[in-house]
Amino acid sequence: MRARLAFSILLILTTALGYSQRGINDGIVWRSYRQGTQSQITQPRNIVIQNQGAFDTYWKEHTGEQRGPRDVDFNKELLIAVHVGQRTSGGYRVIIQSVQRTKPGEIKVSYVENAPAPGGFNTAVMTSPFEIVRVERANAVG
Repeated sequence: MRARLAFSILLILTTALGYSQRGINDGIVWRSYRQGTQSQITQPRNIVIQNQGAFDTYWKEHTGEQRGPRDVDFNKELLIAVHVGQRTSGGYRVIIQSVQRTKPGEIKVSYVENAPAPGGFNTAVMTSPFEIVRVERANAVG
């Protein structure tokens, strides 16, 4: 495994969403949405997606497709995408390990990037590993 990384995301809310705060450092309910090695986003980026319009914009940049899937209820969930940037071979993978509240309105996403074993056989192709997770709004915002 490559270095363990973490980042914090400040969730900016435009209106009071009516969700109860669960407390600082409580775990947040989340699950994987998409994971892969082929993204058109080739620079390291961490992205919070809070509505369908933002998802469509992100999806076009990520895949080249005009519209994002319509299988996320943004009234109940938001998405967090972690892109580690372009890699020179196959064998890399992003794995989000936890999503936790650090304080009201802020969450911490911890992930690892698996790298190929030194000297191992890997495909000689450019990759851009990523993972996207669904996060329940009721637990994520506060």
